[in-house]
Amino acid sequence: MILDILLAEYLHAVAKAAKYGKILLGQTIDGCQECGQQIVDMTPGEKALHVLSELPGGDEFVVLGCEGYRYVDPELLGLPRGNWQDWQVND
Repeated sequence: MILDILLAEYLHAVAKAAKYGKILLGQTIDGCQECGQQIVDMTPGEKALHVLSELPGGDEFVVLGCEGYRYVDPELLGLPRGNWQDWQVND
């Protein structure tokens, strides 16, 4: 239950930030690193396995990957980072 509330809070914060231009294109990803699919190549069925959002300019980005990874840094949204790991950093 708590995870559902935290996920809902995260998704709401992403939608609000995207709507008001608080998320920049360089802070987003246009594909899912979990399955390797790019949004432009996804079928409607594949898109349904991901949570996508859109920036004011119309660019789509992945919010949640097909396995549940959160791609937008919670700290950019004013939320605690927790155990989030930056997808842009190569280990």
